[in-house]
Amino acid sequence: MTTRRCVAWLLAAGLIGLALSPAPADDSKKDEKRKGTVTGVVTKKDDAGKWIEVKADGEEKGRKYVPHWRGGAPADGGGPDKKMLAEIKKVTLKSRVRLEWTFEERPRVEKIEVLKAGEGEETRKGSVTGVVTARGENWVEVKADGEEKARRYVPHFPGRPEGTDKATLDLMRTTPVGSRVKLDWLFAERPRVMKIEVLKKGGGHDTPETEKRTGTISGEVTASKEQGKNVVIEVRSPGEEKARPYFVQFDPKIKGPMPEVLKVVRAARVGDKVVFDWEATGHGPAIVKFEVLKKGGEKK
Repeated sequence: MTTRRCVAWLLAAGLIGLALSPAPADDSKKDEKRKGTVTGVVTKKDDAGKWIEVKADGEEKGRKYVPHWRGGAPADGGGPDKKMLAEIKKVTLKSRVRLEWTFEERPRVEKIEVLKAGEGEETRKGSVTGVVTARGENWVEVKADGEEKARRYVPHFPGRPEGTDKATLDLMRTTPVGSRVKLDWLFAERPRVMKIEVLKKGGGHDTPETEKRTGTISGEVTASKEQGKNVVIEVRSPGEEKARPYFVQFDPKIKGPMPEVLKVVRAARVGDKVVFDWEATGHGPAIVKFEVLKKGGEKK
């Protein structure tokens, strides 16, 4: 009886062990690629199209994607898909896109479709006058008149026909800190220098400042209020953290705000995209020319 019980116990233990042992892995799933499709907004991108960041609907932050890799190792002629590099390069910031991806070491773009283009470049440019506070090999910081802190500007795709020319690049790299400059910029992923003019050099080497402090601003109206016979309007430029107030320039002939400019400024509403010329006064920047580019809520 004892021997039979021992044999029965061993057989039962073996069967239990077989039941509890893990099932063999399904090797067919090892080669299965992780893939998916996301719809969201472009928050960042590389100028050359080497990567793009998309904040998918419902997500708190963006995710970076690179073009699909074609071929083998770089030594064997492999590299990012050239067609996809070109596609990513064309997509503008804030565009709404649908993106198909696969995971090969990192998320890689297989297809990208623009559902709604980002903000137009015509509303993302302007001119500032201010003082150079810092500079590097490929950037310059300028604190514009009336602003609380400096803003960094980089070249606009140097080497290309539409890019920053060599003379402007040289000025960016050599203009002494403390110099007073007038800078024309374009916003393409970040503020980019199109032209820079030295009005007064820093370091004690002065050049005459023969023109008034003026500039051109483009941006979005955030507030508007009447102030006596005038109107004060607040406009936030692309890349700026907060809006800046402007009023209509005084016309000494009629002893009041410039009538034609006042009429257009007064008609502008919060949310409108505008562009205007201004000049410095003892009371702050005053508008001398004003245009509404797009009414707030207008479809593109």
